[in-house]
Amino acid sequence: MIQNLDDSKAEQILLAITRSLRGSGVKPPPWSPDLEHALAFEFHVEPGTPPVSDGELARQALLLLAGDPGRLKGSRSASSR
Repeated sequence: MIQNLDDSKAEQILLAITRSLRGSGVKPPPWSPDLEHALAFEFHVEPGTPPVSDGELARQALLLLAGDPGRLKGSRSASSR
């Protein structure tokens, strides 16, 4: 189902999720070259890999969140305190 979302809808859904997380006090780490290298290593991104569209990136983030529902449950329970 997530794979069938068009770019705009995937971005809208991810934006709604990030807005709810922002209200929970969950802060993302600041972006840095070290973080970029760590993520590239962890997810086996080869140098020179072509970039993806914002919509595809949003779909992949939604798939990641769908695969770990506890991540969102923990954030929602923290925001309800």
